[in-house]
Amino acid sequence: MTAGVAAVAMTYLSAKMARRRSGPTGHNYTWGSSVAVLVAGAAIYVGVLLLFGWFSVREARHGSQRVRRYASPGAVLQARYLSDGLEVTTALGTTAYQFAKIGKISVGTHTVALTGAGRWLVLPRELVPAEAISFLERSIAAG
Repeated sequence: MTAGVAAVAMTYLSAKMARRRSGPTGHNYTWGSSVAVLVAGAAIYVGVLLLFGWFSVREARHGSQRVRRYASPGAVLQARYLSDGLEVTTALGTTAYQFAKIGKISVGTHTVALTGAGRWLVLPRELVPAEAISFLERSIAAG
């Protein structure tokens, strides 16, 4: 979405600037055609996507400060199952998730996602064993 907005804005401004500099109508046929403007816009759009992709790969390879707080060596990540909710402890603190506010549980190969009430919690599969999944499903259905 951000790349699309940036591409449209950059294409518009580039075309506007190029038409001003091209002189009177008919002197510069390159920027006078809509095809040239569309090709330039597509090139700018691809460039912006590549730039965002490069930043994403760089962050994934070197680690993000936001991720390192949770996934650094020795960082705490645990889940406690209470009678009325789930308590998740990370390196930053403890957060409680009430079963009444959890609307759906999605079990994947490596993750378990709990959604509902504008919140989304994704836990590694290791923290949610099969017994806990059945407990969560029963608790959500009862709530």
